[in-house]
Amino acid sequence: MTDIPKSRPVSITEKSGKSRRRSARGDSDKVATRTGAGQPSPVTGLAKPPTKLDRILDLLSRKDGATLAELSVSTGWQPHSVRGALAGALKRKGHNVTSEKVDGERRYWITPAK
Repeated sequence: MTDIPKSRPVSITEKSGKSRRRSARGDSDKVATRTGAGQPSPVTGLAKPPTKLDRILDLLSRKDGATLAELSVSTGWQPHSVRGALAGALKRKGHNVTSEKVDGERRYWITPAK
């Protein structure tokens, strides 16, 4: 019989072939973290453009809120995706999203947390 060599444990990054991003400052033991939208990038020093969730937050922060159609146009998302972002991502970030039908059209806005 032929001896089958025992294999060593393989890490997840070796299996996928992907490596972890390192920071540009040369800290090889620290993994780089993302900066928020509008914050200067540590590498280029330029502000990042707002994300689609940031656009939604801006529209929802207005006095009269925003309609689903306005949110869809602003993000380029389908209406069901916008509703999913309202119910999921924004709530996870701690925002209270309220809606009400005004003149036959549903409007959404952010209310302060209790």
